Amino acid sequence: MAGQSTAFGDAIGLAINVFQQTEVDNKVLIVLTDGNDTRSKVPPIEAAKVASAYHIKIYAIAIGDPEAVGEEKVDVEVLEQLTKITGGASFHAMNRAELTEVYQIIDGLEPQLFSSQSHRPRTDVFYYPMVLYTLVNLLALFIVILMKKVKRKTRSGSPADTKDEANG
Repeated sequence: MAGQSTAFGDAIGLAINVFQQTEVDNKVLIVLTDGNDTRSKVPPIEAAKVASAYHIKIYAIAIGDPEAVGEEKVDVEVLEQLTKITGGASFHAMNRAELTEVYQIIDGLEPQLFSSQSHRPRTDVFYYPMVLYTLVNLLALFIVILMKKVKRKTRSGSPADTKDEANG
């Protein structure tokens, strides 16, 4: 989202800026848009030319009604032009099922192979904090019980002490 208005060309420019900061080989931009550019400083077609120079493919997914009028109309021509410039493709999705299908098609067109490393401990260690927590709580409970017994003895005093004072 480049702002409240549709700044489609500026959004492509922001994506180009992000891609310049990465070292990935396969640079793909997926835009979900109505294609209308109501507020960009750079027109979408010019931004697409810059994206092409940086080897960024643009896949455009048009949403909305292409037969609407004014700002509500999907500008399919612009989307097709910019995807042609960058070597991407243009799609149209009217509902969630069609959008899911389009994403699957794009996933097939741009398979991404990557290597990852993960670490999985061979032994479970979750019980160490649980045992420690339980021992601390038991120790706290023991201290509370012990303090209550000590207070009880000091308040009431021992019965032998009271008999000695009465006799003496």
